[in-house]
Amino acid sequence: MKHNFVQGEIRCANCGDGLPAFQTSRKLHAYACKKPACKRAVFGYFMQETRTVAEGEVTCSLEGCCRPVKPGTYQKRKKVFFCSYSCERKHYRQQFVIGTCLHCNGPIHAYPHEMGKRRFCSNQHQLAYRGRRHTKARAGVHGEILDFYLQGFARVHYKPRSWNRVRNTLVAFFEYLDKQALHDLEKITAPDITAYIVHEHQRGLQTHGYVSEIKTFFEWLLSEGRRKAPNPVVNNIHGERRSWKPPRPFSEREMRQMWSLVEERGTTLLKLAFAFGEECGLRVSEVNNIRLEDVDQVEQRVFIRTPNKTDTPRRPFFHEKVQRYLAEWLKERDPHCGHDFLLHRPKGQFIKEVAYFQSELKDILCAGFRYPTGMPSFSFHRLRHTWATRLADVGTDIAVVMELGGWKSLAGVSRYIRISEQRKHEAYQVAMEKMKEQRELGEQTSISIADLAVIDAIEDANGRNAGT
Repeated sequence: MKHNFVQGEIRCANCGDGLPAFQTSRKLHAYACKKPACKRAVFGYFMQETRTVAEGEVTCSLEGCCRPVKPGTYQKRKKVFFCSYSCERKHYRQQFVIGTCLHCNGPIHAYPHEMGKRRFCSNQHQLAYRGRRHTKARAGVHGEILDFYLQGFARVHYKPRSWNRVRNTLVAFFEYLDKQALHDLEKITAPDITAYIVHEHQRGLQTHGYVSEIKTFFEWLLSEGRRKAPNPVVNNIHGERRSWKPPRPFSEREMRQMWSLVEERGTTLLKLAFAFGEECGLRVSEVNNIRLEDVDQVEQRVFIRTPNKTDTPRRPFFHEKVQRYLAEWLKERDPHCGHDFLLHRPKGQFIKEVAYFQSELKDILCAGFRYPTGMPSFSFHRLRHTWATRLADVGTDIAVVMELGGWKSLAGVSRYIRISEQRKHEAYQVAMEKMKEQRELGEQTSISIADLAVIDAIEDANGRNAGT
């Protein structure tokens, strides 16, 4: 029930001044005006002294969060501050343990009223647990040994970005074995592997990359003593034959068009990532992994740490575009993000997804629902092709390109460099001129065998005459 009071009908219980008109849902025995002294006198049993917190004076009390607390007025007795409601919730949930995670056997932190409702410590562990159960169910009778292999040896042998591919490869292989009623791994032979490859081609698979992963699995079985027969995967029979793929650098016209779109539609973060790909030849995963301490603005170099694709650390140079957008980004970067990664999301979280910049740049560069005009397609890795091709076109030594790009062999770097027609023509003309000079020089200094014999005879005669 609401109570309406007109102006002057109710007076302050402390100073006696009339209160303005107001409406309340519950009727009190005493009222106070807006003066702090009157409020403390009338409602002193729950009124507390306050303090003013300035901008950046207090940081969030959640462990690992360094964000400043929002400025304003707080109770003086308040000791714990939070930058957001989510941090406050996380902080108080850490004080209670309501169970054990089914995936990692770690404690589950949540409020007591959630007892029995939560079985995992995080959503990631819930997805991982369900994925393991789904994998074991698809693998059939081989589910137990596949799970043991994936959680043990495969985690050490393969890089994290390859774990999902290896799992999907072996699950598909074991599904095929179940359909063919091949339940004993000891009885798998080379003809069975050949039949599986034919089956994969019939269903539209165009690559043989999965064969090496199956071979590694059988090698593990042999090393563990789980199989006595030889490895059924034979290199000369089941080996992969890779087709040569030409380099795919962007043309200068395409680069100008993409830069105009990035500068028009993109943020400073995307401009800096695009510049790293063009001027440093970085892979998209290497852009995510750059730390603040890795960038040397004096020497204009960036340190690429491991792990990376070739597990080779290197220090490529950068130029004016990276320097320009780096200065702009450092002004926008959140100093209280809680990590030392150079690039982060708009709200400060570090970037976990490998394809984050690929998808973000593709959204603003390619024509689609959001932007009706743009490029027909985009690949961040093609910026690495463009960087290597540009260096080769201006005559950079191939050893320097390999060192800056992190390639270990000439065959690896040759897949990225496309020699332009102008460069081919110039090199051909220079070679032909050198050949012409050598031929002319050879004609002037060359003599026949008969002339050489006559010269030798004359020299012998002169020698005999001098002796007499």
